[in-house]
Parts: sequence; structure tokens; C-alpha cells
Amino acid sequence: MRGLINSVLVVVLLCLWSTNGAAKDGANDATEYVEKVQAFYADAKTFTASFTQVVKNKTFGRESTSSGKVFFMKPGRMRWDYESKKKRKKITKSFLSDGKTLWAVFPSEHEYYKGSLKNVALPVAISFLGGQGNLTASFDVALAKNSGLGDDGDPVLRLTPKKTTARYTTLWLVLDPEDFHVKKSVVLNAQGDTNAFSFATPTLGKRLKKSIFVFDAKKNPKYKLIQPAKSP
Repeated sequence: MRGLINSVLVVVLLCLWSTNGAAKDGANDATEYVEKVQAFYADAKTFTASFTQVVKNKTFGRESTSSGKVFFMKPGRMRWDYESKKKRKKITKSFLSDGKTLWAVFPSEHEYYKGSLKNVALPVAISFLGGQGNLTASFDVALAKNSGLGDDGDPVLRLTPKKTTARYTTLWLVLDPEDFHVKKSVVLNAQGDTNAFSFATPTLGKRLKKSIFVFDAKKNPKYKLIQPAKSP
């Protein structure tokens, strides 16, 4: 459970919610692209998109694909709805947060998990979710040439965390060359596993209700609270 939750929270899309400007030292091409990315999302209070997630496990040679919709509202609110592969629009699981609390909801099992966001997410991820932070303050950013991650002409940024973390070693952002929104994000961990999110139909400024980012247990009495197993 905890690994599944972290795989969602670590996605680089969280970085899109940084509203601070990029660092001014070394105005190279990579820094300029960071500024353009942040400028695209800076003024929008909400962001929605369809997503496709591809997780590759290097050790076992396994690959899994999921898809659904994602919703963000500043400051700090997010919702990921995973849809059934057989029945479109049927939600199989959801991850919700109001910026402080995280819920993982499983409709088929009528179960849900509830915990503090700070216990399962990276600190840098939290700061970006809250509309704070600075990409170039937390990462060494460079242009990734010949990465093979995007289409011809797509700028690709490689982000390396300045502080070593066991969660991941490298992050990539594939940008749209027209308006510089993020088309794809890729996370690489120390084991060589990758977690890639591709985003389609991005929409800024759509009106959203705050209630969709909270799971109300009182209104869902059939749902049972579960806790992830503790690591040995």
C-alpha cells in the first residue's frame, strides 16, 4: 500500500505547482525552460488532465499500465482517479488530498486508507503541491539530449535531486514546445524501475469543488478504514 501511494505522490507533476521563479544564477537553456514551465501553470488555480501511467519493474521485467484523470487545486489539493480497463469511467481507486491528509479509496472493496501526507510524500513534493518551492532550488536541472522520451522537437529536462533520497535518483520532464506544459514525467529509482505519467487534454482554471479532494467517512458508512502493513 505504502509503495503504491508513494509512486503516485512522487510523480513530477507535483512540480508544476511551484509558483516561485526559477533561480537567477546561470541563466542557461534549462533554467529558461523551467521558467516557462512554471509560468504556464503559475496563474491557474486549478489543473485537470487525463493521464496514462506506465510502471516498469526492472528486476522482474514486469510492466503495468493504468489510466484515469487527475485534478489539482491550489493550495495543495489533488485527486487521482484510476479507471477500469474494462469499463471506462468506472473508478477502481482514488488518491485524494486536501494538502494535509491523504486518502486512498478503493470502491470495489469498500475500503479506504487515511494518513498524514507528510508521512508518505517527499518534502519537496509537498512544497510544490502547496504552490511553494523552487525547482532549481531543489534540483540540478539540465537539458536531456537524445533521451528518446519525447517526440522530435520536444524539450526534455533532466532533474537530479540536490539532496540524496531513497525514493528516486532522476526525474525527467517532457515539455510541449508550443506552450511548455508538461506532456510526460518519468521517475527513475535506485533499483532501475521507472514510473512514467503521460498527460493529455490539460485544462487550466476549470471550476472545481473543494469537496472532491476529501473523503468523508460519515457520508460513506459502508467503507472500512484500513492501515498498510508495517515494514519489517
